[in-house]
Amino acid sequence: MDTVGLYTYFVAGVFFSFLLLLLITTGLKTLNSKILFAAIAASTIWSFHVFVSISYNIPIYFTFLSELIKNTFWGMLCVSLLTKTESLIELLTVNHRLSWYYFIPIIAVIIDLSFIFGGINDTTLLFFAQLIQAIALLIMVEFLYRQGSSNFRWGFKPIAVFVAAIALIDMILYSTSVLLHGIDFDLFYLRASFHLLLGPVLLIGIKRFKSLGVRIFISREVVFHSTILIGISLYLTLMAATGYYLNLIGGQWSIYSQLTFSGLALTIFAVLFINERVRRKIKVFISKHFFANRYDYRQQWIELNNCLASPPTDNFYHTALFALTQLFDIKHGILIKVKNSQHAHTAINYDGPLKLWFEFVSHYQRQPSQWIIDLDEYERFPDVYPNHLNELDQLIGQSLKIIVPIYNNNEIYGYFILSRPSHKELLNYEDRDLLMTASQQLVGYLALNEASIKISETKQFDTFNQMSAFLVHDLKNVVGQLSLISSNSIKHKDNPEFIADTFDTVANSVTKINKMLTQLRKKNANVNADSSVNIKDLLVKISKIYSLNINNLQIQSDIELVLDSDKLANILCHLIQNSLEAAGKNGKVELHLNHHDSNCLVSVIDNGCGMSDEFIRTRLFKPFDTTKGNAGMGIGAYEAKHFIESIGGEIVVNSIINEGTSIILTIPMVSING
Repeated sequence: MDTVGLYTYFVAGVFFSFLLLLLITTGLKTLNSKILFAAIAASTIWSFHVFVSISYNIPIYFTFLSELIKNTFWGMLCVSLLTKTESLIELLTVNHRLSWYYFIPIIAVIIDLSFIFGGINDTTLLFFAQLIQAIALLIMVEFLYRQGSSNFRWGFKPIAVFVAAIALIDMILYSTSVLLHGIDFDLFYLRASFHLLLGPVLLIGIKRFKSLGVRIFISREVVFHSTILIGISLYLTLMAATGYYLNLIGGQWSIYSQLTFSGLALTIFAVLFINERVRRKIKVFISKHFFANRYDYRQQWIELNNCLASPPTDNFYHTALFALTQLFDIKHGILIKVKNSQHAHTAINYDGPLKLWFEFVSHYQRQPSQWIIDLDEYERFPDVYPNHLNELDQLIGQSLKIIVPIYNNNEIYGYFILSRPSHKELLNYEDRDLLMTASQQLVGYLALNEASIKISETKQFDTFNQMSAFLVHDLKNVVGQLSLISSNSIKHKDNPEFIADTFDTVANSVTKINKMLTQLRKKNANVNADSSVNIKDLLVKISKIYSLNINNLQIQSDIELVLDSDKLANILCHLIQNSLEAAGKNGKVELHLNHHDSNCLVSVIDNGCGMSDEFIRTRLFKPFDTTKGNAGMGIGAYEAKHFIESIGGEIVVNSIINEGTSIILTIPMVSING
């Protein structure tokens, strides 16, 4: 016990020395930080003083002076925190309500010096001087803790635990010494162990107590491992106390005692080092009770950037979803992108139904205010959410729980829909802040990749000469119309209506070719201005060219479309031509016209060979990708999609292999009557 206690004081001195160096690196600008530095310096001197005194058989009452200095500075720290002064002179004056504390160390110094120089021979009085210091320190800590606000108490609590604990140990030691007229050396040696055990608590208190004016960083991993060491130290302390008790009653270690402590040690090892669940719970407990923040933001940010720097897939939408789910240890999620009031999932890690989520997003994206939604919080506290979000009731019970809006340039970009993080708790302000900050980082990542793809596509068009490509494609449509007339001329040459339609088609083709020549001269592929066009008349005109029937003409004659009519006509001709080629000679192609709400619906339907979902998703609208070999250019579908979306519309393709294809153009309508 003597040897262990001796070196425990030395280790305590090393720990306090390390803490001193740490404080020096942070800068000591406030009076509180300077007094804290002095208190830790006094603790360092006291630890080494006791070690040297015991090593060289120097009477231990000489160490009472260094102990008195140590206790005085810890008490002064409490006085400084209570008085809130930045002047050392004002702190040392006796004209405030805490001035009584200074008389305690003065009395103790007089007693200690009198004993050292032979003025007093009664050791009981010497022990009593140390006892009243400990009691005074306990009173100061209790008074300071009770007087502070809730925020102050939260920050001061670890320091209060440290100072009160060492004062309590001193009170037990010296009260026993006063009663027995002699010091209990076993407890005296054990005292430094408690200083070491409480060292991490002091370190945490310094880190989070802002009133000290000291800013140091303590990693959660360090604190977690320090907690493990504290547990091991408690185990060793328990063994030492048991051995002390057995020695006191005259007992001895038995095989049963050894087996008991060995089993206890193995249990601690299994719980703390093997059981990941228990380790995680300990980490959560430390974060909740010893840290102001739930997350180590530096570590979280590094993890997010690492995920983006080393993507698990070439699909950057999936990478963004994966990075966010990894950041919060989330198992499932969806990334839904919103564009032109439409939506589609671009990344998915979820096996459940998507219809409910798409319906909710369609409603929620129109709300002027967007915020992070926690469905479990809504279920328990619905009053915290606006009344117009009644659609949330339909989502309760789904495995996905969190809806995170994504903004890009102050416009809604999409939504992350996620399952609950690993901590299983309702989202607090830290979760929401980190989710929003991470989503902003990820939308920048998504926008950058989308811009890169667009630049790549633009470069392809530049290489191929975009203007020429579109003009040649339009010329191809004209050739197709003239070829159709040529192929039907023998059969219908005596039909007056066919002859009239033929002249109209030829005149229209001449007009188109002249426009193409004008565009080439002006080096501009888009010289036509938007104009008002009657969609019904346009479709009737096109249907005559291809001898098609128009079905479902349920549209008023005063409804006009404001757009480039020639461009729309070219697109429809291209789609019809493709359907005719897919259907073959014996196939069937229909042209449908309808309306829904404020949109005009134009459908081109055939019973041809059809297309796969994979082809529609990855190749149909990709520029310069064609299945016709040299006969095709691969820009017709791209041009159609680009034009329809540019006027606020949408193009939808439904197709089944060997059954046929329907292409629906959704075009906004404008009434000429206002």
